Amino acid sequence: MKRIIYIAWKDITQVLRYPVAGLFLLVLPLVFTAFFGILFGGINNSDEQIEVPVLAAVSAEDDWTRVETMFPQLFNSSEFQIEKMTQDWMERPQDLLQDEIFAGVLVIPNDFSFSENSEKLLLYVDQTSDSGQVLIYTVETILKEAQLIDSSVNKALQAVDMLAPYINDADYQLAYERVEKHAQQLWRNKALQVDMEKAVAPSTDLSELESSYDQSSPGMLVQFAISGLMGIAIILVQERKTRTLQRMMTTATSRASIIIGHALSMVIIFVLQQIILVLAGKFLFGVDYLRQPFAILLVIVAFALWVSGMGMLIGVAAKNEDQVILFSLIAMFLFTAMGGAWFPLEGTSAGFYNIARYTPGAQAMQGFQNIIVRKLGLASVIEPVGLLLLYAVAFFTAAILLFKKIEN
Repeated sequence: MKRIIYIAWKDITQVLRYPVAGLFLLVLPLVFTAFFGILFGGINNSDEQIEVPVLAAVSAEDDWTRVETMFPQLFNSSEFQIEKMTQDWMERPQDLLQDEIFAGVLVIPNDFSFSENSEKLLLYVDQTSDSGQVLIYTVETILKEAQLIDSSVNKALQAVDMLAPYINDADYQLAYERVEKHAQQLWRNKALQVDMEKAVAPSTDLSELESSYDQSSPGMLVQFAISGLMGIAIILVQERKTRTLQRMMTTATSRASIIIGHALSMVIIFVLQQIILVLAGKFLFGVDYLRQPFAILLVIVAFALWVSGMGMLIGVAAKNEDQVILFSLIAMFLFTAMGGAWFPLEGTSAGFYNIARYTPGAQAMQGFQNIIVRKLGLASVIEPVGLLLLYAVAFFTAAILLFKKIEN
């Protein structure tokens, strides 16, 4: 046990003697947390007002009552605003688009109806603009719904008229208005509603976060914990090059003690680093880590164990310092990007998400954000912590087996 503690303490003091140790372990994570927090906050401004396109409606009729009755959804749509214009614009509707006040102009001819012989409605828009596309899609949808209702009502009344003919046209029109009103009500209260959702876990899209730092703080914690393994891995390589490792193995120090000692130093460094960054995230950036401190600590320890296992594997596998840097950077970029440290995985494609969400970095991010974003309790981190521990065992086992093979 004393040899394990000695090796761990030697590694810790050796890492902390590096002039840039504090820069990479603490300063840069905080700088990048602030940078990405400001960046994400600027992109997702919740106070930004979305401009709703304005549609000018020009009717040949003085009385809008009939038109509003035929197209109730047109005058109550939430997708655009509609303004009624006078008959004077019937001859020059395109002029309304010149001042860019209106995104489109809908011209309703005199005595318009849904019959084939009736004059058609005309919609003037700029098809290259976003607002024009919105108007085309929305107005077409509303008109198709109105035409479908009209066709259904007429067919129903014609079937009734064949069995019990109406007395006159006025009686038929009265029946039509009653049935149409009922049909429109049924259309608004559809029996079947279809909602489109991504087939992923509860969303942590930036637009739904209380603060953009809820994404950047745990993200940078994950990234710089992974990048920090480089220092310990280089120590292992240097021990082999200076034959310090071989001399230790001629003593009573076992291979297991050497691996455990080096791993213990990594765990201690990473746990302390993450605790400091968590406290900084709480008090500098307002991230609510401390609402479930024990749950956050479990995630920190489990994640530190996995990072240590990966660091040991890289340190054993690398033949020189250049390979340590290369393997460490690959691991950092791979597990950081796939872990959702830079962007929420819920905003990616289903295929990428279904693969990336099982990576160690994603499990750490899920554990953190279950607490700080989804406001869940201790039970919500059990699965991420369990998977991180399994990853840690797998990486430590691979490091020990490779170490034995190389040394033998």
